[in-house]
Amino acid sequence: LRGLQNVDPNVARFLTKLLVKEPAERWSAHKALNSLFFRQMDNTSNVANSGVAVAAQLSNIRTQLEQVLKLQAITLADVQVGDILIEILLEQVAPKVRPCILTEHDKAGPTFHIVVSHQYRVIINLFREGGIQANPVKGINRAVLTTEGGAPLLLSLEQTRRGDATPTPTKKVLPNCMTWAGPFDPAATRSAALATPTKWPDVCTATLELELELESVTPQPLTTTVNFEVHDQSNMSALKMLKAKNWAKEKYMNLKPGTRSMLKGMLVVARVTRG
Repeated sequence: LRGLQNVDPNVARFLTKLLVKEPAERWSAHKALNSLFFRQMDNTSNVANSGVAVAAQLSNIRTQLEQVLKLQAITLADVQVGDILIEILLEQVAPKVRPCILTEHDKAGPTFHIVVSHQYRVIINLFREGGIQANPVKGINRAVLTTEGGAPLLLSLEQTRRGDATPTPTKKVLPNCMTWAGPFDPAATRSAALATPTKWPDVCTATLELELELESVTPQPLTTTVNFEVHDQSNMSALKMLKAKNWAKEKYMNLKPGTRSMLKGMLVVARVTRG
């Protein structure tokens, strides 16, 4: 059982013996109550307030085990109920306000289409698939976008309501969803790749590093790649011909239909693990 190395040896032995699959080898209630886990409590607690003492011990175990909570990046094909989904969108804010087109590149995968000299806003939605368990993510402490040949760009994100952050407010609320949004100026990256129109099948690839604040745990890093196709002003008509990302593809089928119908952005999936 992961995380047991972080707790008292008597606690680790107590839990291990109770979780033995074979009934004949598993500790009985009598043996468990006579284990060192309980006997290490002082006599006053044992006699006068054993229920409170036991509850305190169990609470302490939970706290110690939660200190090893981690986020592990997984693929969309492996997504399950309870996984953390991170939806990344771009919205053009100047010269006009409109969604940034996201397509499925044959080789690179999800790719945003941006125009040289235009201004954008990045929107990040975090939620837990299925809506049964609470979202352990409490905030985004830091978000840094690094492009090839450019300087790391610290994104200034603020938490906001999803309806305020997206071009078209959704009719449904994603389960346990929290949203952060902030300005993104491609020119601020000082990357020649983001200032130069790309030619098919080339894309400009950037790295997005997120530091997520988790409940009762030290902040956890999560890194993903973000792809861009860059267009110039003279190529605006080609943008109108692009087809949006196809959510009917097999790799999105593990998402609940209600979730799939609301998502419009690039997806990153993380699983909550221990150890």
